[in-house]
Amino acid sequence: MAIKGKVWKFGDDMSTDLMMPISARYGRVPEDQQKYSCMSAIRPEFSHAVCPGDIVIMGRHCGSGSSRPAPRLFVELQVGCIIAESFSPLFFRNAIAIGFPVIEVPGITKEFQEGDEAEVDLDKTEVRNLTTGKVIHFKPYPEMIKKIFELGGFKALLKQEFSQI
Repeated sequence: MAIKGKVWKFGDDMSTDLMMPISARYGRVPEDQQKYSCMSAIRPEFSHAVCPGDIVIMGRHCGSGSSRPAPRLFVELQVGCIIAESFSPLFFRNAIAIGFPVIEVPGITKEFQEGDEAEVDLDKTEVRNLTTGKVIHFKPYPEMIKKIFELGGFKALLKQEFSQI
């Protein structure tokens, strides 16, 4: 599976509170409009300017903070994936559960600038900066996570598994 798009770059400590402001989480914004609040606390233009397949690169401690379902907003905006130096375990699990690729690559923020073109190949376990030609490898996902991605999330995996009983 390959993902190709423009890079949106953010720093360290991007908490779920920044990704999904409280107004979106607690009903002040209708659910079908919540995606437009994604990252609005620090980049108000993000949700309207990001294109399907674009790739978000973040620093250390991505998704720290509360258990807000922030990965859902990136999926609804059709972001291709998030690559970060490190993730909060809860954010990582929430993203995987909905079939959204999150990739941990230490040092990734040094290899990309905002606006670079990137390509991520989950099968080859590589991130390619198409602007500079630099290739960075990452640890492969376990087979179960690959299957979750293939089926579109953990619920789809469970549905498939239990339909065979």
